[in-house]
Amino acid sequence: MILMTIAGVSLAIWGCTAAFNPALLTTAVIATAAALVLFGLWMFFCRDCPSITFLRNFFFAMATVMAVIAALFALIGQLGCAQGAAAVAALFVTVGGELAIGAAILGCP
Repeated sequence: MILMTIAGVSLAIWGCTAAFNPALLTTAVIATAAALVLFGLWMFFCRDCPSITFLRNFFFAMATVMAVIAALFALIGQLGCAQGAAAVAALFVTVGGELAIGAAILGCP
């Protein structure tokens, strides 16, 4: 979860700086890759269906919230921050999708 926080914050700040900071994007990509691998390993070894289901629903809900925030930023003319919020929404959809696939493989509800 800490890696997801690092990735999300890095993407949001990267967007708000009008995508002029490649170090933030690199940090976000590396943290996302590591988090996705660790989530996959956690699902494989722990097989904790209630937690997987909760996290799947949580990340999809947060993706929706971030999409709304991106739209609000775009409406007020903050296109860089809208880009960052949309990137975070895409990150959350990716994580939620991985959790959904893992839940389906494990037979979780």
